[in-house]
Amino acid sequence: MKKLILLPLLVLTITHAFASDFVEPTKHAKSYLMVAVSGFKTGRDKDDSENIFSNKIGKDSEDSGVWTNMNTNHPKIYKTVYLSHYSKDSELDSVMKLVVDEKDNCKKDQGLIMMVNSWGAKVSQKLAARYLKKCGILPNLTVMIDGVSKPTPFAYDKPILSLNCLNYYQHSSKLQGSPIENCKNTELSYGNGKTDLFNAHIHAEWDASGRAQLIIQDYLNGKLPVMFLRDQYNIDYRKGL
Repeated sequence: MKKLILLPLLVLTITHAFASDFVEPTKHAKSYLMVAVSGFKTGRDKDDSENIFSNKIGKDSEDSGVWTNMNTNHPKIYKTVYLSHYSKDSELDSVMKLVVDEKDNCKKDQGLIMMVNSWGAKVSQKLAARYLKKCGILPNLTVMIDGVSKPTPFAYDKPILSLNCLNYYQHSSKLQGSPIENCKNTELSYGNGKTDLFNAHIHAEWDASGRAQLIIQDYLNGKLPVMFLRDQYNIDYRKGL
């Protein structure tokens, strides 16, 4: 019985310790690092696998909606990088080098925006956890599209480490996402889903990434508040901490 009581207390202690190191921003960043994380059936060729600046799809892979539709042309964008659902720790290391200066201090006026699809969910949250631990801040905006918990076919439903989380999902195919507690959830529908294995999953990728591109543009332009989901929908981002 004692162990059962101690475990929740330990979890609460770790959560509060994590949250206490977090700095809540009061204004938009001067620049943003953009990260697109591709999912199911996408990625680069092996000889190009760790080039995080390349969005060239491998010859045995399919085009990625998030790689194609991630914003690249805006004066506030510092760099745009491309990860996949099988990105290695070395690729995450390369991304983290872009958030620090020559003295290994986190850049104070730089933010992070991510667009993530399918099996890319786990990689995106691994990067977000590193970012939080290193810099004491959360990604400014994460768009999750039909997140799936690799290597399973089950939906990714854990709270997201991000100030603002938009989650698009569908239940029209066997491979599908799910609502996420601290996100603004939007369900997309493409049919009854009785015989569709993954076509609706791919359809959601392209549909939602196109929508996300416009929302991200508004965020970069300052048309949305720093924590617009909390301000407009009373969504508690701290549930991810």
